Amino acid sequence: PQARASLLPRLTYTQSKGKESGMLELGEEGPVDKSINSRDRALQLTQSLIAPEQWMALRQANAQEAHALLQYKTAQQELIVRVVQAYLDAWVALENKRLSELQHQAVQAQLALAKRNFDVGVATITDVYEAQAKLDLSQAQSFGAGTELSVKLSELERIVGSRPHQLHGLRS
Repeated sequence: PQARASLLPRLTYTQSKGKESGMLELGEEGPVDKSINSRDRALQLTQSLIAPEQWMALRQANAQEAHALLQYKTAQQELIVRVVQAYLDAWVALENKRLSELQHQAVQAQLALAKRNFDVGVATITDVYEAQAKLDLSQAQSFGAGTELSVKLSELERIVGSRPHQLHGLRS
């Protein structure tokens, strides 16, 4: 609009008001006290007939506007990609946490089975210690998955502005 405005007619209105007072001497007559009020008003319409630099400025402004619009659209698309990526990362972290919890339950069952077999005499103490080590590893993995989920949810919250109540994944 500013570049286009330079091509349009310009209407200018000016007004001034003045007052002079003082003593005026007119020849043989004595000094006379005179006061003069003046007012001046002007209305001027100006239109450029040939203004190649203004037309070039208009073309440049139009190009800049188109460029800014493209940058805006690109930023919108990048934001969409960032939100989707953060959401999917959080969802994958949630699924990893669920998986690690299920694995932890399975390893607990293996430890219980190894202890029963050792008590009966079918397994060795090494089997029990190995099952205990797997249980410790699965606890650490479960803790790591929970931490990763918290980080991914925080990243999603930073982008979106609020923490999601529930992440919807794939249907069965």
